[in-house]
Amino acid sequence: MTAPYADDYRQAQGRASSDWPTLVGGRRRGRRAVGAAIGAAVASCTVPAFPWAGGTGTARLAYGSGGAIVVALPDGSDRRVRVQPPPGGIARDPAWSPDGKRIAYAYTPPIVASRGGDPLASFPVTDLHILDVETGATTLLRAHERPGETLERPAWSPDGRAVFANAIMPVLEGTIVRTVIESVVRVAVTDPGAGMVVIASGVQDVAVSPDGRTLAWVRRGTDGRVVEVVSADGTGPRGVVGPEAVDGAAWPRFSRDGRRLSFSAASPFTPVPTVTPLPRRASLGAGVAVAAGVRHGVPMDVFSVGIDGAGLARLTTVGEDSPQAAWSPDGLRLAIVSGGGTYVLRVGTTDLQPIDLAGGHGAIDWR
Repeated sequence: MTAPYADDYRQAQGRASSDWPTLVGGRRRGRRAVGAAIGAAVASCTVPAFPWAGGTGTARLAYGSGGAIVVALPDGSDRRVRVQPPPGGIARDPAWSPDGKRIAYAYTPPIVASRGGDPLASFPVTDLHILDVETGATTLLRAHERPGETLERPAWSPDGRAVFANAIMPVLEGTIVRTVIESVVRVAVTDPGAGMVVIASGVQDVAVSPDGRTLAWVRRGTDGRVVEVVSADGTGPRGVVGPEAVDGAAWPRFSRDGRRLSFSAASPFTPVPTVTPLPRRASLGAGVAVAAGVRHGVPMDVFSVGIDGAGLARLTTVGEDSPQAAWSPDGLRLAIVSGGGTYVLRVGTTDLQPIDLAGGHGAIDWR
């Protein structure tokens, strides 16, 4: 039971499992060691942002790429870095506010070298920030409360007064992550001093329905992960997709009419109808094939299902690394960000267009 939990924690920090070092005797090895070497001088949570001249009237994608927050048109053009962390920092999981004037996101500052004391002190932490799209100014929405805590994957309430998010706390055995404590929380945007309200424990990957009355999330059970829908206060959970249908379900997102969910999962245990049999990556062009060579993790695809559990369908067959999807404003397309690239899929067709080959980890949003 140790490996899945540890992998989830690594993935939560915006990196594929194989990108993370092994912790041996309290020493950190691998790519993340670079973060420790840069020292306290750049360990500030201040995140520079670039002023935006594109306005707020045009539908745009926001997603994480290379540790930065990127905003682009749905065809991949006019690509602009909006939040660029210092070396070793990671900004990810952007979520547009309902009015399109702000973007909530998760930010992990560079790791500062730590010797002795609490092993968690040398683990990354993640806070929630908000970017003002017009001015480029960033503000802290909610900071972690304990060493090693992650606040991630924000999702706005439709009235813009609150943000739901995942809270993840690792549990160590020595210096090894043996399990994680997961919960879904609610943070008031209009009154940050109101505190963080825990909606439910043992769940992750929260999504909010368009009318704000329903949440969707993933609960880890003894047999695997279950996609659930619940009332906005966390009551009345109902299973929608269970482990008997797919393996490793993650990142549910409501369609624009609130009737369906998209989500990601590994290869199914049992056959699932593929309503849009997409061509394999090699046929999408040489550039995408090259991007495939740098992906890590279990190959996953995007599925959809009715909120009543009916009509489960597999939408892609690309076998990507940690794909996460977002519905277009008109509900006719899905944008998908993954370790091997970013794509736009016209739902119900085989029209999958690669728009960014840089790849990324974390959520994507479309407004």
